[in-house]
Amino acid sequence: MAWNTIRAPLSEAETDELDKQFCGDIEYLISAIYDPADAPPLLEYRNSLRALVKRGASARLMKCRSTVENTIQFLRQTGI
Repeated sequence: MAWNTIRAPLSEAETDELDKQFCGDIEYLISAIYDPADAPPLLEYRNSLRALVKRGASARLMKCRSTVENTIQFLRQTGI
């Protein structure tokens, strides 16, 4: 089933909650790049993100977009 078809019938409150969960998982994963000693169980977060997307989550609310951009820049600078 297409993602848009799943998301369309959701209320704004439902999409906001899913999107908040999605952002939280992404931000936690990004933090693992900066501090691998405290890395989360990545498989668990990958599965969580997949499940959220299947329920209609998006990156619409991602305040961490700048964090993602900063992470990409950091990775390029460090050659990782």
